[in-house]
Amino acid sequence: MFDLHCRTCDQAFVAGPSSFASLHHTTDGLVGYARCPTGHVNVVNFHTRVHPVETEASRVTAA
Repeated sequence: MFDLHCRTCDQAFVAGPSSFASLHHTTDGLVGYARCPTGHVNVVNFHTRVHPVETEASRVTAA
């Protein structure tokens, strides 16, 4: 179950498995199309990483 928000009718709704029209695995993560109770289709991005991990520059210490 997911707590989602429909941008078209400006209403919060709980989406279960039957609410999703389709799910797709993309390079950015899982993307789903969920219907709100009034029938509007919403794109939901289930990104694997919400905040990208920054690579830290390697450190070299001199002895």
